[in-house]
Amino acid sequence: MNNLNNYLPKDVERAAQLTKKFWSQMKELEEQFTQGNIDKAKYSATQIIHVAKDLEFLRERKTNHDRLRKVAVDMENQGITVAIVRHAK
Repeated sequence: MNNLNNYLPKDVERAAQLTKKFWSQMKELEEQFTQGNIDKAKYSATQIIHVAKDLEFLRERKTNHDRLRKVAVDMENQGITVAIVRHAK
């Protein structure tokens, strides 16, 4: 399974769902390809790519968040008061 430490706590559940969907689509792709149903195999492959992009987005969000926290700590260590503000959904 995908390492869920690569995601923000608020994104872990979604990442777990996407990971499960990824493996489900991989199985579907294999089955459709084995049966010679190329159209359905292509559809499954497309879904795998979409899921991978969604997981990549969530992982980048964690990376950006960690980078922001590091900048805030570095600034604070230099005596600059900082606040991280969360935006409304």
